[in-house]
Amino acid sequence: MKNKVLIILLVVFSLLLAGAIGFGVYLNMNFSTMIFEKGLDKLYTLSNDYLTKANIYDYENEIVQINNNISYNSSDEVKELLGLDSVSLNYNITLDNENRKMLNNISYLEGDKEYLNVDLLYNSSDYSYINLNNLFTKILKVSLDEETTKSMEEMFDTILDNSKTIKDTDRLIYLTIDIIKNNISKDDIIKKDVTITIDGKENKLTEYCYSLEGEKLNNFVINILTEMEKNQEIVNILKNTYKMEDVKLVEYYTNNYEYSETDKLLSSIYVSGKYDIVGFSITEDTEESNTTIKYIGVNDSYLFEVNDNPDLVGIIEGSKDTSGNINLSVKENGEEIGTVKIMEENDEYTFIIDSIDNTKSITLKYRNGKVNEKENNINLEVGIVSDGVSMGIIKFNQNTKVVDKLEEFDYSNAIDVNELTEEDTNELLTNLQEQLGDSVLYTLIIGYSSQFDASNYSSMY
Repeated sequence: MKNKVLIILLVVFSLLLAGAIGFGVYLNMNFSTMIFEKGLDKLYTLSNDYLTKANIYDYENEIVQINNNISYNSSDEVKELLGLDSVSLNYNITLDNENRKMLNNISYLEGDKEYLNVDLLYNSSDYSYINLNNLFTKILKVSLDEETTKSMEEMFDTILDNSKTIKDTDRLIYLTIDIIKNNISKDDIIKKDVTITIDGKENKLTEYCYSLEGEKLNNFVINILTEMEKNQEIVNILKNTYKMEDVKLVEYYTNNYEYSETDKLLSSIYVSGKYDIVGFSITEDTEESNTTIKYIGVNDSYLFEVNDNPDLVGIIEGSKDTSGNINLSVKENGEEIGTVKIMEENDEYTFIIDSIDNTKSITLKYRNGKVNEKENNINLEVGIVSDGVSMGIIKFNQNTKVVDKLEEFDYSNAIDVNELTEEDTNELLTNLQEQLGDSVLYTLIIGYSSQFDASNYSSMY
């Protein structure tokens, strides 16, 4: 119950934290509440867009194939040290939720040579089937006990629940926004003109600050939670999706999270001109902590600040240059510790992160692109340089798509692993050594096994 209620509280406060203080009374003609409402609606649009992209596949009625590849291309320095040019690991999974089937394929390559290729099939029977391909001529079947079968079924249920959870979470945020709008007091909004300096440039903005303190802050939260408890659609989501037995949000809040008389919550929206929302900040000032989070992006200048007094003041600020690149400075407690450059070309983003003394550098490239309504690609590339030495490049690629069917391998002549003869076992071990013997993976496995055995031996005396 505790964790489940906490999720709901976090939903409420995350709306505040993300600059969503769009609490305005609906259709209220007061301009300040209209600004807050616009900010909240803008936040919901962003969250809805994110959740929609995360839920483009119908796992309940479609067969979905997820192909993952992670590879490492070594630098000259690493190649000289390990004799390793490149390694690649593929992990592909096909899910047929309707028929409760799953096919996994795992392959491992060094350079162009494939050392390992294994298929694992679960098809809602009493067995799982393993095809070792080039390691063994026979298909193996592994009997599943009741606990394993139950775990597999729970996994399929979880996949379906996750899809439903995304939809219900989107609906929960939408309903909570309406409740928040109905609980704003326009008398608590303070409007003032401010000048924010970013990367040496002054920006004249209007700040709309919503201030809550002590009893007023508690009443605000309690009013929201009370209306959530009265909303039957919200209650159904909390019970059916978040598995809450009793929806007693107010009781849990008053017993665990109530603010003291001196605690404050200050939330601001920053506006450029009359209507353009360009940033937000939130400050929670309690007996335990005083933390401020601020983000402003205006006139191609950007500022992100975290002030966790007295432990940390972190600032990232900078601006866009004439080439369209964003150059940022990273500071901690007033001292510059690094820089970040952000470049975008053809929907691919490149982040170059350098330490201030130029001893470490990370280059990250990211692309997320939809091929069509039923297929999506994600590409991530990371390069690391430390003390002038390149560590190589790590790449991650994921292709997710809907397929017509799950392609099963032929397991009609499979043999139970418990019925393997000594001859079968020797064949498998011999093939394993011959196939993997000259690979870096095999060398590392043998080396680790030797160290493990030695440590166990020494610990006995």
